[in-house]
Amino acid sequence: TIRAGLGNQGYFDFLRSSYTPGSQGLRIGVGSSNQHEIKSLGNNDLVLERNDDEKLRLTSTGIDVTGTVTADGLTVDGSVVFNSSAAASNIVRIDGSVGQNTRLVFKENGADKWNIGAHTAGYFNIYDAFNTANRLRVDNNGDISFYEDTGTTAKFFWDASAESLGIGTSSPSVPLDVRLGTTTGKVAELHNSVGYGIGFTVESD
Repeated sequence: TIRAGLGNQGYFDFLRSSYTPGSQGLRIGVGSSNQHEIKSLGNNDLVLERNDDEKLRLTSTGIDVTGTVTADGLTVDGSVVFNSSAAASNIVRIDGSVGQNTRLVFKENGADKWNIGAHTAGYFNIYDAFNTANRLRVDNNGDISFYEDTGTTAKFFWDASAESLGIGTSSPSVPLDVRLGTTTGKVAELHNSVGYGIGFTVESD
């Protein structure tokens, strides 16, 4: 089916030999009842329908898509907003191929700044590409590592299986293991405002 019109006088359906007055536009349809259509009528939006359901609309401000978009790549200039009306739906989902890392990469002037994602070895990490430094790592066994300023050594570490926290060590041997790592200095300090005491309680069950 091919329908075409000129100006605001109306458009003509060449296959059905019908005329729709008072509007302009173009309409191309396939199927026994024109259930698949490309049309632009009245408001100048370009609409793509499948089985009489609108799937894509090109407007003066952008593109509205109903359904899933599958693309080999996507480049967006400007802001991106993700909205979801379903309580249990995935607002953002990133799928990687087998053997490939799955991550978000933040760039500035083409240079990597931050990498956030899952590694093939099974851990999630936040990597500071600007300073070539690890910042956070969460292993699939529940261990959590926060790194020192160079990003090479975990200095705040949660051992999930042992339920132990290490400060200054990634191998806590007791529930709270604090290590200085130097021959001088203090392991910990307790301060309070002038005129107030400091309470510290150690007890067993």
